[in-house]
Amino acid sequence: MKKIIYTFLILNLLLVTVNLYAKNELIQWKQCNSVLKGEHFKTECGVFKAPLDWENLNNTRKIFVDFIKVTEEVQKNKKDALFVSPGGPGGNSVEFAKIIAEKNPDLLKKYDIIGLNSRGFSESMNLQDCNKFIDYKQLLNPIKNQNDYLNIKEYSHSLQNECLLINGDIMNFLSVDQITQDYIGLLEQLNYSKINYFGASYSSVIALNLINSFPKYIDKVIIDSNLNQVQTYKERIIGQNKAINRLFDHLNIKKSLLSDFELIKKKYPKINEYIILNSIMEMIKGNGFKLEDLNKKLTLLKEGQVDFYEVFNKDESGNQNTYPLCLDIPSNDLPLSDVTENMETAKNDLKEFGKVTPYVLAQNICSGWDVAKKVEYNIPNNIQVLILTSDYDIITPKEWSLSLVPIIPQNKVVSFNGKIHGVYMKSKCARKIANEFLLENIFPKDNINCTE
Repeated sequence: MKKIIYTFLILNLLLVTVNLYAKNELIQWKQCNSVLKGEHFKTECGVFKAPLDWENLNNTRKIFVDFIKVTEEVQKNKKDALFVSPGGPGGNSVEFAKIIAEKNPDLLKKYDIIGLNSRGFSESMNLQDCNKFIDYKQLLNPIKNQNDYLNIKEYSHSLQNECLLINGDIMNFLSVDQITQDYIGLLEQLNYSKINYFGASYSSVIALNLINSFPKYIDKVIIDSNLNQVQTYKERIIGQNKAINRLFDHLNIKKSLLSDFELIKKKYPKINEYIILNSIMEMIKGNGFKLEDLNKKLTLLKEGQVDFYEVFNKDESGNQNTYPLCLDIPSNDLPLSDVTENMETAKNDLKEFGKVTPYVLAQNICSGWDVAKKVEYNIPNNIQVLILTSDYDIITPKEWSLSLVPIIPQNKVVSFNGKIHGVYMKSKCARKIANEFLLENIFPKDNINCTE
C-alpha cells in the first residue's frame, strides 16, 4: 500500500513539474537593459516566443516579442496584472511600463505592471522601418482624375511590396488580431487570470479588440487619446479638422498661420503645398509644441534664411514602423467619386487651408492595402471602460474618442481642457481619476471635465 501511495505522489510531482514547464516554455528570460529609479522596484525582462500565426497553430514558426514585468521589490501577496502600452503603433511598451511604475508607485501595491511590445517592434526582431521608402511628394500628389487616383494606389502597393521584400512575410502577421492574442498568450504564460489594461493612442484599438474578442479575460480598461476602427474615412477627416480649427482658435493663430502658409508656398514653389501643411501640423501636434518655436521657424522660412528641409523633417516617425496600422484600416479601395467627396469634405471643413491633414496622409499610404477586415464591435455591458481625451488634441481628436461612447455600454469620459496627446501622463486630474478606478474600484458616476 505504501508503495502505491509513494508511486502516486511521485507521478503527481512529475505532473506538476510538466505543467509548470508548459506554462513557461514560451518565455525566455533575459537581463533588463536599464533599471528603475527607486528602491522598491523589481524588474524582470523576457522574450515571449509567440506563435507566428495564432489562427494556424500547426504552423510551428515563432515570433519573438519583448516584455517587462515590474513588481514590488518584496512581493507580499499575488498581484493582478496591469498591461500598459503607449500606442504607436510601435511605441516601446517596455520603457512605458517603467515610466508608469516610476510615476505611480502606488499601483504596484495592487498590480504587477506588464509592458508587452507589439510584435514586429521588439529589439529581438530588428525589422527595417518601411517609412524610409516613402516619397511624400509622390504620395501627396493631388487627386484630380482617375489616373491620379490609380497612380497613388499603385505607388502604395509598391511600398507594400518593398516592405515585404526587405522584411519577409512576417509583415503579414502584424495585425491587431495577432497582437491581441499575444496578450492572452503571455497572460497565460505568466499565470495571471485577468488583464487590466491601460492603452494610449493606437493601443486603444488593441484594448477594444481585447474586450471584443476575449471578454472573459478582461477586468478594468482605460483608453487614452483614442482611435475608432469602425469610423469612416470621412468621419476621421471631419474630426481632425474640427480639432485643428479648435486649436487654431484657442491659440489665436488662424489668420497669421494662413498668411505664413501662403508666403512659404510662394517662397518654395517646387515643394508640394501638402508637405508644407503637413510639416506645420507635425510641429503643432506634439506635446512639446511652443508657439514661439513655430514662429521662429516660420520667420526663417519666410525670409529665406534657411532651406525648407533643414527646418521641417519630412518623416518624424522615429524608429516606429507604422505600416502595420494599414493592415487594420478597412480598405480605402474606393471609387474616385467617393475619394473626391471625402477630399471636398476636408476642404469645406477646413476652409482656410482646404488641404489634407496628417491623418489623410496616413489613409493615402494605406489605400493600397486590401487585407484589412471590417470590424464589428460587440462590447459586453459588464466591463467598465474609462475614456480619456483632450479638447485640443489634433492627433486623435476628441471626436474620435466620443464616437466610441455608443459602442461601449459601460463608459465614462474624462475630458482635459488642454492640448495634449496622452492625457494620463500630463493631467493630474485625469490621472487621479484613473488611479482611483484602478486602485479603489471607483468608477465615475458622470462624465468629468478636468481643467488645470
